[in-house]
Amino acid sequence: MYSLKSYFSLVILAALISLLTACGGAESRKAEYMEQAEESFAAQDYDKAKLGYKNAIQIDPKDAEPRIGLAKVLVATQSWREAAAQYKGALQADPENTEAAIELGKLLLLARGSDQALEQAEKVLLKDPSNIDALTLKAAVSAQQGKRGEALASLEKGYKTNPSHHDQAVLYSTLLMETQQYDTAMDVLASALENSGKPNDLLSLRARLFDQLDEVDSAVKDYEALVSENTSEFVHKQKLVSYLVQKGRMQDAIAKLETYISDDEVSIEPRKALVDLLVGQKKYDEAEEKLIAYVKAFPEEQEFATGIGRLKLIRGDIPGAVKQFESVVAADKGKPAAVVAQVELAKIDVSKGDKAGALVRLSDVLLENPNNSESLLLRGQLYISQNNYVDAINDFRTALNNQPDNPVVMKLLASAHRAANELALAENYIKQLVRRFPSDLALKNDLASVFGAMGKSEQAIEVRQSIQLAQPTNSINLTELANLYSRTGRVNELHSVADMLEGIPSSKSAGLYFKGLSLQMQSKHTDAISFFDKAIANTPEAIEPMSAKVKSLIALNKNAEAIDWLNTLIEEGVNVSLASNFRGEIELLEQKIDSAKKSFSESINHNKEWITPRKNLALAYRANGKIEEAISVLEEAIAEVPGAILLRTELAQLLEASKDVDGAIAQYEILMEKVGAPLAANNLAMLLVTYKQDEASLERAATVAETLRGSTNPMFMDTLGWVYFKRAQIDLALPLIREAASRAPEVAQINYHLALAYNEKQNSEAAIEYLEKALSTGDSFIGKSNAETLLKALKQSRS
Repeated sequence: MYSLKSYFSLVILAALISLLTACGGAESRKAEYMEQAEESFAAQDYDKAKLGYKNAIQIDPKDAEPRIGLAKVLVATQSWREAAAQYKGALQADPENTEAAIELGKLLLLARGSDQALEQAEKVLLKDPSNIDALTLKAAVSAQQGKRGEALASLEKGYKTNPSHHDQAVLYSTLLMETQQYDTAMDVLASALENSGKPNDLLSLRARLFDQLDEVDSAVKDYEALVSENTSEFVHKQKLVSYLVQKGRMQDAIAKLETYISDDEVSIEPRKALVDLLVGQKKYDEAEEKLIAYVKAFPEEQEFATGIGRLKLIRGDIPGAVKQFESVVAADKGKPAAVVAQVELAKIDVSKGDKAGALVRLSDVLLENPNNSESLLLRGQLYISQNNYVDAINDFRTALNNQPDNPVVMKLLASAHRAANELALAENYIKQLVRRFPSDLALKNDLASVFGAMGKSEQAIEVRQSIQLAQPTNSINLTELANLYSRTGRVNELHSVADMLEGIPSSKSAGLYFKGLSLQMQSKHTDAISFFDKAIANTPEAIEPMSAKVKSLIALNKNAEAIDWLNTLIEEGVNVSLASNFRGEIELLEQKIDSAKKSFSESINHNKEWITPRKNLALAYRANGKIEEAISVLEEAIAEVPGAILLRTELAQLLEASKDVDGAIAQYEILMEKVGAPLAANNLAMLLVTYKQDEASLERAATVAETLRGSTNPMFMDTLGWVYFKRAQIDLALPLIREAASRAPEVAQINYHLALAYNEKQNSEAAIEYLEKALSTGDSFIGKSNAETLLKALKQSRS
């Protein structure tokens, strides 16, 4: 019989054995997963490799090695962000891990995060100043920051120490090629190739170098060497074929593909490439012959059948293409080729104007394949064409989740946010793209446009100045820059840009106009008019210099001279509609209402599509107190120009002024349905919460106002906040109205709304402050009498 002491000893021993066995089992399983993952990675079975490394991480989250392995898999599948996250996780597990630090640095550099990449390089060099990987990374950072000389000096030093280092050789030779040091670049590549176990990048670079030196045969030999090194990978064969095509050696390219096809009885890549090449050469009959043969030889590969459909599309045989794609869908339902065929059919629907049919087809595809990027992108673009920005953005976001680094998707998402007036979100995506593609001037132009729309004139100017450095004679950019300078009152800069525009033949008129504008801004109206006259003489149909000249004449109290000049233009038949409208505006300014009406009517008769004289005619009736006539003018104008947003907005405002609130609401609802304009959403929401009390109206106001979220326009922010206030959601309302008031401190209506919000929060001091601000302007606003009563009551309760 055991003693109690012996019993406890046995229990402890059993527990220890169990613990050791469990630990040993876990370690063994982890080792098995690691081995399986490494074998799968070597075999390029990335899904299996990913699973193996994830299982190992689950067993031991603090082990850096499986995280590094998983990161390598993610790099191989171009999932850069996820790979960076795994390298960061590895460094948390093992802060001294050099490999993780270097590889993370490379990914950060790829994402244009040069400062963070340098931080990783410096961390390694602190422990090991001679670490060649870290020195190469540091040189790469210098190169990205434009310090090319510094990078070359560092790489030259490293090259002398270790001429066979792969990454160093790639970067060094690339910079040497960029600086036209071709002989040295050739020596570096030759030396690295002698010792490298990874020749792919080096051979590709040397082929490029040979091409730059116009040694085409040598470049071809290096591409052939790449193929020999990677016989099972078609991508290198494709590089060789593409190079031959680029050099106009079509028969050689076709011969190569024919060889690859005869060497491989089962691979479809060279066959697809051959068809693409024949199509590119417009050898449609040969391409079709090949496709028919491949369909027979590979009946299970519906891609060739899809190719026949695409070829029919190219040849203009739409019915034949539809029939072909439909047969693929029927034969391969639910599989990749059928999805491709469905998307092609949706594109055909769009080309026929059947957007509804295309949406149904794409929605069917996405029901079974919710992450199909092409369907998502096409459906998103269709939604945008219908002003359905919410669903478009949802589709583009889903596509971006699947392809986080795809610039095409990011551009579409940015454009959708711009269309939806969610400018801050558009700015975010375009900034990311500009960081990745700093030399893409089209992206910079988009960013400058967004800054301009957001009222961030200084940021817009900075971006446009950078475009100007790269393209000093880009007249479109210079014109936008001039507009920004005029908007911000930068007269000297405006004059300088005007000089540049004047020196470009196609933009001479714009240059003369902006010179005049710079003088007008300094109240030098007589001098300004001389430049406006030159601009008009150069481009008689231009609106801006005519308008500016009229403005300067009015500023000089020369209304009669302005009218005489406009009458001369009308008599000569020059810009009659424009001149008549300007004459009417002067007459309206002088309270000559009947004459103004005649002028605006004459302008309309000469240009029925131009909405400004129609708006002005309504304004003339309104100035006479004839609201009903003004409404009739606008209704008639809308019937003739139904797409004119401004006219409907004017009509809605007139209807509100005439107490026809329902009529005003109806006009804004039409605008919301047709274009979803932010101004329409703002005004509709405000009308609903101001004049309606029923729950349905408040609910509609909330739905409409939510479309304004993210806007930096203070009026829109105030409206969204006011809707929250009316729905008793004060905590949501207060920060929005407060921000609106900080952006537009002079607007009485916003200050009044903020006062009421503070009052609801029982902050009487703040309520009094903003009531006084609202009333001190002397402006009329809805609720003014209530503001006066409330202010008096709050002051009395305080005393």
